[in-house]
Amino acid sequence: MLLRTAISSAVLASAGALGVFSTVPATQPAPQPAPIFQASALDKMAESRVEGDLAMDDAVAASLVGAITLQFPKHKVEVKLDKVDVAPLSLRDRAVSGEGRVRIGDDDAWIPLAFNALYDTRDTVVTQPQLVFGSDAPASMLQRQSALMRALSQQVNRAMAAEFGQQSIEMRIDHASTSPAGRRYLQVQAVGQARFGGEGTEQANIQALYDRATGQWLRVDYELGSAAPRGDLAQG
Repeated sequence: MLLRTAISSAVLASAGALGVFSTVPATQPAPQPAPIFQASALDKMAESRVEGDLAMDDAVAASLVGAITLQFPKHKVEVKLDKVDVAPLSLRDRAVSGEGRVRIGDDDAWIPLAFNALYDTRDTVVTQPQLVFGSDAPASMLQRQSALMRALSQQVNRAMAAEFGQQSIEMRIDHASTSPAGRRYLQVQAVGQARFGGEGTEQANIQALYDRATGQWLRVDYELGSAAPRGDLAQG
């Protein structure tokens, strides 16, 4: 459970009995997207183990809410963190995972959220936050020639073209599935191959969030090989 209040330049995360709650105004200027969002706790010099744990709670909250803000710059976003687990990876690093809920725009439904990240105990920063939206409801396979599959392919190729610039690259999606994320949204998971001209291919894992009411892709992230998520596109 997160116990303290952390304030960053982009978000306000206030503690409460149910977890962290944050509201990002719809009129807030859209921040520039970045592959990795880092957020420091306010009190870097902890004088005890308890204070160190609370500083980590602040960094986790700021990093997670900041990462969500970057992915939904045009929408009002509300976030609640319900559970945070920490496991040691080394003397310096900790693996952070947890669960929460997110509410987007004018939808009144809370969408389940799972996340994991890396926490640096020396620099008191959280890096590489990875987010998965939706529940454990059974997934439905997408037909290769469906309109949604074609639209997903276009979005991913657009994001990759923006990242790799002049390099020739094309994404081929092998299969994809959808599952409900609240009443309005679809969580889309896909696997494909990224073809780098004559320089070979890399496996790609794709996570996306689709708004069935507006036909917009609110989030499209892709991961190449064993790298952390590198692409993000939050537009229709």
